[in-house]
Amino acid sequence: MAASGGRPVEADIPFWFGQVKAGKKSTLDTETMGRVWAVTIMAYRNTAAGPDGTLAIAAAELRTAAALGRPVRIGQETNDLGTDPTEVKQTFYGQTQTRMNDQLAQVDSGAAAYATYAGVRSTTRRGMPRWRRDGGLRCEGAVTRDRTRRHTRAVHVVVPVTSPVGRPGQQEAP
Repeated sequence: MAASGGRPVEADIPFWFGQVKAGKKSTLDTETMGRVWAVTIMAYRNTAAGPDGTLAIAAAELRTAAALGRPVRIGQETNDLGTDPTEVKQTFYGQTQTRMNDQLAQVDSGAAAYATYAGVRSTTRRGMPRWRRDGGLRCEGAVTRDRTRRHTRAVHVVVPVTSPVGRPGQQEAP
């Protein structure tokens, strides 16, 4: 899909889109990926490994993107989401740059097994990331680590969605 001016369209999708039926034989991730040039999977976790880590929750979407030949990035959160344990595990906010870089390197290494994996994208709402004096992350921007070192001028859209539990942008599986 291309926007006006011929620029490709990319979409941000939650990691659980593969669990949402779209018609009788498809899922929302497959349908979305079939209509855009590339996707970013919002697989927000502050750990790479483990059953609830970034790699585990993004695996199904990574497989789908590879099967469809779509470039795919893994999105990571760096904003303050709150103090609830569910919110804390979804962000690198307040953690050191060293820890975040270590986890992102593990994500990058693990996801590289997928043919269309294109890197990690850190989604934030304000400015560029800034590091606090104590070494903790106070993020205010967006950074893309692209494995191919290729940057496109794509039209990037966030797929507007209300999760099955009713919170827009909810990052927990239904």
